[in-house]
Amino acid sequence: MLRGYRRVIVAAVFGLALSAYQTNLKAKATDPNGNNRVTDVLENIATAHHEQAERAQRPEKTEPCGPDQYGSSAELCAQWKAADAAADSAWWAWAGGIIGLGSLISVLAALGMAFWSNLIARTTARHQLRAYIGITDIAFMPVPPGATEKFIRIMYRNGGETPAYGVRSHLRYAVIVNGDKNYTPPKIPEGGFGPYSRGTLLKGAEDNNRIGVPLSAIPRIKKGDAVIFAYGWIEYTDIFNVKRKTEFRFIHSRDGIIEGNDFLICPEGNNSD
Repeated sequence: MLRGYRRVIVAAVFGLALSAYQTNLKAKATDPNGNNRVTDVLENIATAHHEQAERAQRPEKTEPCGPDQYGSSAELCAQWKAADAAADSAWWAWAGGIIGLGSLISVLAALGMAFWSNLIARTTARHQLRAYIGITDIAFMPVPPGATEKFIRIMYRNGGETPAYGVRSHLRYAVIVNGDKNYTPPKIPEGGFGPYSRGTLLKGAEDNNRIGVPLSAIPRIKKGDAVIFAYGWIEYTDIFNVKRKTEFRFIHSRDGIIEGNDFLICPEGNNSD
């Protein structure tokens, strides 16, 4: 096809040259500058022929390729299109990664909040549903005729919502002559001395323990020459199988007798867990 075009072009150029030559012959007779005009005409024809030949050999579409010109079939355009698509893919991948990271953080935050909420709920339930044993009263019992001891009795109660298991109460006393109210009773061995074992103490149930004090110590306390400390602890296991302990310390003195109280709670030595 290209050769046919060339033949047509050559024939046209030959005809134009022949016509120009004849025109030149006529121009020579009438115009002394006719040769120059013919030469210009021939150069213009040659230039036009050269440009037409170059256009015939170029691809059909050689215009630059950009995002709005993807219709081009040129190799450069294909490469440009692939590079632009890769850039778009990279951007969307980056955006997807950021969105995914945000989603992951949101999920982890939600899981963390759920974990802490569950932990708080479980801890609150443990505090609300466990057993609590506390001292409700401590006093001297009436002395029966012919007795040589005056008994101190402590009353304790399970104020929690569930039973207390393996309840054991330990009660001791100490008479201190010219006593110091800040006296610290000696540490009782972990096993205690003859603890009173109750077993299970149901919700709201009460129990007691007692210990005898020689009657000879009572007059000295009334005179203010001595004080009596009643102290010990109660140990038990709650429904969550956690071992608990309630420690107590009370004092009986002349001041308390005057005020009408057998025993007053000490500033220290009272703890519970």
